[in-house]
Amino acid sequence: MRSPHWKRRLRVVAEFVLLYGALLGADWLVTGGSGFVTLSPNPYGLPILVMALAYGTEAGLVAAMLSTAVWLSHGEQVAPTGDYLERLLGLSLTPLMWFVMATAIGEVTNIRTRSLRRLRRDRQAAAGDAARLDRAYQDLVDANRALQVRLAIDTASPGRVIALAAAAISAPIDQRRTALRDLLTAATRTDDFTCYRVEPDQTARVWLRGTAAGARPVVLPKAFVHQLDRAADPLSVTTAEDRPLLADIGVAAAALRGADGTIMGCLVIHRTGFATMGSHSSAELAEIATWLPQVLDLGAQPVAPAASRAGRG
Repeated sequence: MRSPHWKRRLRVVAEFVLLYGALLGADWLVTGGSGFVTLSPNPYGLPILVMALAYGTEAGLVAAMLSTAVWLSHGEQVAPTGDYLERLLGLSLTPLMWFVMATAIGEVTNIRTRSLRRLRRDRQAAAGDAARLDRAYQDLVDANRALQVRLAIDTASPGRVIALAAAAISAPIDQRRTALRDLLTAATRTDDFTCYRVEPDQTARVWLRGTAAGARPVVLPKAFVHQLDRAADPLSVTTAEDRPLLADIGVAAAALRGADGTIMGCLVIHRTGFATMGSHSSAELAEIATWLPQVLDLGAQPVAPAASRAGRG
């Protein structure tokens, strides 16, 4: 975590005081306060180097100004004789080198600091992306596990439906209706359904009920059967125009057709769970209506499923 701005400035000031205090003390102890003018390189260039390396150009230039002030305060010892230009050159050469050093080293430090700051931001962004990917992966793992559990316990899984269909076909006549009821309960995910057989006069009478459909209509209105026969797809309350037709009848209905496309029965779902009434429900019901005529004995003999017929009128 980065320190507050004022704390950083206070630390820099404390380092300035420590560095120059130590140099001034050493100067008085070693040379009697001459400013190390006889030493080359001059020790007062050390704070410039340290500050430029640690904090960049700004701190390096401040150190260069302080060192220059100390240097110029001993001007008589730096250039005691000579003409004006010689004295000016003697006084300015060392401070000039200090300012050049502060600028050059400080800029390198600034570039490095900006690079480190950018890398730190990139690292934080990468860490955030990695965390999001980890959460997404965990969500996928959880969803996959939930799906596997659902497939394992779902009574309407494809394997179970196929097994029940095979059992219904091969069941003895006295057990056939029970096997067919179990098959439709698994396929439709509800026990509140009725399978009607359509008579030649277009009257639809109960042929097979689910265990919860005992109070449902025994005969369907001929107008309903006529509309169901004309519909290209199963009727569903998820479609606005189908709701008036299904009123007081159920939530979905599909026509069961013979090999010639003639309606021979219909499957009505009276009530089902909300989760099963999604956009996929009509497609699933249409699929059930495709293979169900092969299993049911609505006519004189089982018939092959008919191809989907386009709506008429």
